[in-house]
Amino acid sequence: MMIESLLIDHLSYLGLQENLKNTVLKHFKNIYKGDTATPLSNVQQELFFELPEEIIDKDFGLLSICDGNLQITKHAAQESRIAKVLNRRAKWQLNNNRNPSFNVSNLSPTSDRSQLQAINDSIFRNLSIITGGPGSGKTRTAAAVIAAKCEATDEHLGMPDICLLAPTGKSAIRLTEGFIEALNNLNIKTQTRKLLRLKAKTIHSQLNLINKFDILLIDEFSMVSLEIMDTILQKIEKTTQLVLLGDPNQLPSIDAGNILVDICNSKSMKSSISRLMGQHRVQKNSNLFELHEKCRNGEIKDFVKQLRNDPNITWLNYSQPGVIYNFLIQNFKTYFEAWLKKEEKSEYEFQCLTAISSGLFGRNSINEIARKLNKRIGLKGVGDRILITQNQSSLDLSNGDIGSLLDSESVPSRRLQIDKTDNTIWLSQVICPNYAYAISIHRSQGSEYKHSLIALPDPALNSQMILTRELLYTAITRSKEKISIIGEEKQIASALVNRTNRKTCLNFYLESF
Repeated sequence: MMIESLLIDHLSYLGLQENLKNTVLKHFKNIYKGDTATPLSNVQQELFFELPEEIIDKDFGLLSICDGNLQITKHAAQESRIAKVLNRRAKWQLNNNRNPSFNVSNLSPTSDRSQLQAINDSIFRNLSIITGGPGSGKTRTAAAVIAAKCEATDEHLGMPDICLLAPTGKSAIRLTEGFIEALNNLNIKTQTRKLLRLKAKTIHSQLNLINKFDILLIDEFSMVSLEIMDTILQKIEKTTQLVLLGDPNQLPSIDAGNILVDICNSKSMKSSISRLMGQHRVQKNSNLFELHEKCRNGEIKDFVKQLRNDPNITWLNYSQPGVIYNFLIQNFKTYFEAWLKKEEKSEYEFQCLTAISSGLFGRNSINEIARKLNKRIGLKGVGDRILITQNQSSLDLSNGDIGSLLDSESVPSRRLQIDKTDNTIWLSQVICPNYAYAISIHRSQGSEYKHSLIALPDPALNSQMILTRELLYTAITRSKEKISIIGEEKQIASALVNRTNRKTCLNFYLESF
């Protein structure tokens, strides 16, 4: 809180009254929780409005008041700019140079009704927001939208320049794979098949290049922060067509704001939003979709009942730490034995997702268990899972990338193979690597695993930690086949009740323009 104290000292020097300091400090703390706004009473508002403009002014002050809420001026400006641009884009229909021979049903005959509606509605939109849960076909629909934008317009206009973006390296790889697979299942023209050459990039790697594209598609949009969105909208051309994909029920950005939820709740954005309702993902365990829905709707009794009875779900609790330990050993052993047999696997099928880093069966604990087993089994560090924690563009590395070590600890220069890429680098080149047998639930967004273990914190040691429905929903929707969960029934019930409720003013600004 050193920075906050310095800010308070500066505001006091400018004239902040003693009886308002706690309110400002509270707002600073709320920003760390993801809020951009703190509600004020009428009395508090009057007191703030009496302060000098160096403190409270939307143009010159460090603080602003919006719709009865205290904001730092930076957040107020960002939300205002974003709302203004989104509203302008939502009202702007592109020139309708429609190819009379184009038909959406012919382009994508396997799409369901909600997908066809989304494709048709998005063709001439400057802003398209496509939402839906896991397996609803967001990527497939987005690929059809991009193909439709290419084919539905006059052929003489040529192919537009298109950019596919995702928040993390892993989500970019998944977007590329899903986009290509979707295109191969569409009835597209020879010229449109040029889209198969597209490769998704991370948002951070393209921020200085996005102004040159005609169409910009951003996947996993719930992860996009207020600052990044503001930057994107300022950099792209007014004519750039924007397609946003996301699930508003997942965790929001780590940074302040909750853009996708605010957009979905805004009346002014309704004409730009398409909600996908189907379920297209082929899973060996189709019951997972039912579990997702029960979590999304907060159906505690039915959710807990399925945890107990579903054969593809393993429910472990902290009263049996030995059982949990043996379960981890058993699943890690399968991976290590494949390495012993020289069956090097770039795709890791058992991933642990945790809500905390320390404590019993937190990230550090699980990673240590896996590392010790690796040595005990004779691999000496070969196959160890490594997490990239910082963007390193010179090495083509993105924060969130994961790879496997190809050399033992005795080798001076160890090679690291990044998953699903041809990128092999020296471990010594990586800034602040972490082990990745267990990663945070936040970091897992945009990824899928055959089998995921969700480790909720030990309630005896973390009784004050508040788990949310969005955290649990994000965790369980990472798995394609099997789910294991460490946690107590009261914890799970509490998480299903608690919603992420970030206070912002973006919705107010969206309705104001």
